[in-house]
Amino acid sequence: MNVINRVTLAGLKQNRTRTIVTIIGVILSAAMITAVTTLIASLQAYLVDFTIADQGNWHAVLHNRDIDDLNALREMDGVTGLAVTRSAGYALLPGSQNDFKPYLHVLQLDQAAFASLPVHLLSGRLPEQADEVLVTEHIYTNGGVRYQVGDKLTLQLGQRIGLNGMTLDQRDGFAFRLTEQGGAEQLDTRETRTFTVVGISNRPTSEVESHAAPGYTLYAPLHDPADSSGEFSLFFKATHPARIYTLTNQIRVERQLSDSGDLKLNSELLRFLGVSNDKSFQAVLYGLAAILLGLIMVGSVTLIHNSFSISVSERKKQFGLLSGAGATAKQLRHSVFFEALAIGGIGIPLGILAGLAGIGTTIYLLQDALTSLTNMGARVQVPFALTVPLPAIAAAAALALVTILISAYIPARRTAKMSAMDAIRQTTDIKLTAKQVKTTRVARRVFGLEGDLALKNLKRNRRRYRSTVVSLFISVVLFVSASAFSTYLRD
Repeated sequence: MNVINRVTLAGLKQNRTRTIVTIIGVILSAAMITAVTTLIASLQAYLVDFTIADQGNWHAVLHNRDIDDLNALREMDGVTGLAVTRSAGYALLPGSQNDFKPYLHVLQLDQAAFASLPVHLLSGRLPEQADEVLVTEHIYTNGGVRYQVGDKLTLQLGQRIGLNGMTLDQRDGFAFRLTEQGGAEQLDTRETRTFTVVGISNRPTSEVESHAAPGYTLYAPLHDPADSSGEFSLFFKATHPARIYTLTNQIRVERQLSDSGDLKLNSELLRFLGVSNDKSFQAVLYGLAAILLGLIMVGSVTLIHNSFSISVSERKKQFGLLSGAGATAKQLRHSVFFEALAIGGIGIPLGILAGLAGIGTTIYLLQDALTSLTNMGARVQVPFALTVPLPAIAAAAALALVTILISAYIPARRTAKMSAMDAIRQTTDIKLTAKQVKTTRVARRVFGLEGDLALKNLKRNRRRYRSTVVSLFISVVLFVSASAFSTYLRD
């Protein structure tokens, strides 16, 4: 360590009070910046977790596929998390109170599908054997038919056939009778099977059972898709989520998809992962973060800059002696920046820890209110928890460091311009005349002697006065901005 750096550290130790106050300012700045970056990261992670719990952990789905498509997708580079579902047929639901949903739809899921799709048990267990099913609460809440764990269901399963002879699926709504002589669709029964109800789950996701779907879903296990006939729905993820659009375009070409509805993206999940072509969510989220961080940095620069300005003023004679001993302007400027880095080395880590503790406590105390913002009406409840990703901490540390360096820049530049004699004699500290600090009789009568002295002090230190006003202004703007953001978010 060179002589100038040792002198700088000695000055920090000698002025412990000012050093501690500056470090506290850095801690507050770093804490607020960390709170914002961590809150944004926690909000994004929460929305991802909520979407996975509500819609499923998949990036895209292929409907109406055969075994060749299944094998091709398994061997395709960039595809991971492949989950398979298969329709085992429809059966009439006796006693259904919903004229638009007269069927039970048996949907077979392989092990990966049970993990990827949002199948959340309310009671019982998942089906394991071919003659076991998991019923959904929607059958009772919407159809008015209640099943209990242990019930036996004997179903005459078949396929829905439309007037044109085409096989209908869950994406085709129920077609009512057109006349007394004929119907718009028929149920072609092909087998009779008996199932045992082993559990009850939440309502299926819209990709499995849309609002217009004619059948209530029963989940059954699919042990080996390769040994099954019929058509599959293939849910999958991209190894790198950002490549999902390239991957799906490749699938369209290779599998010659003619119906665009057969391939669908999980748009909500991709949006919250930050890889969607729709950038509106990122624009709003990161735009708000940028505004808050900008306000915090401006207020912090004003506060910390005052501290470095005071330090430079107190060290002017020291700088003059160093300059007289041969120190260059660059070395003097480096001394101020070294002081900033030394203070930042202590204040930034402590500020990050304080910010994490503060935002963690805030999220814990307001968890119910934050969770209710998106969980209202959801099929499953997901708690809002603190997420601490490394990029958020790195961004907070970098922004705090930039804030400190900007705060030290003006005092450092002013230090480099001082001549040795002016610094030693301190002739530039006060350049005021009696006229410049003169006050009026009205001010003395209104504010008294104390107010008159305060007004004179403000006139003597116009820069600090302006800095104080700017700091108060930023504080009010931050308070109003945070209040408005909370109000709009709640509404």
